[in-house]
Amino acid sequence: GVGDTLAAKKRFYQRMGVPEYWVYDPERLRGAEAAILEGFRWAEGVFVPIAAEDGLWRSAVLETKWGIGPPLYDGADRYAPMRLLNPVTNKWYPLPKEQRLMIDEQAVQLDKQKTYIANQKAYIADLERRLGLGGAGPSDSSDAERA
Repeated sequence: GVGDTLAAKKRFYQRMGVPEYWVYDPERLRGAEAAILEGFRWAEGVFVPIAAEDGLWRSAVLETKWGIGPPLYDGADRYAPMRLLNPVTNKWYPLPKEQRLMIDEQAVQLDKQKTYIANQKAYIADLERRLGLGGAGPSDSSDAERA
């Protein structure tokens, strides 16, 4: 069962000298009374639970905090994602789906900027054509003055 697997992992982590480990169980396979997220830190020869503070758990190894965000989806596949807090900005790092949406939005904005620039170049070329400048540079202006 899940409990046996966790106990085996804990023993393995002890043997390997892992300073802390985390158990994330969004579906609560360990039962309804189990926490969605639990952390354990090696202290004085045993793993001790890491207490949450204001709904966040601090990782000394990663020098940041973990938390549980709101569910991403409604319905049967609904789950509360584990989130990692950026210690510099104090904002959640985006999840893969959020990263994809951000990248897609940036691509749309880039396409809009490219279209705007192309339209501006076309507008300038049209103005130059109408004014008879047709690519005239500084040296051409002296010829026009002599005429």
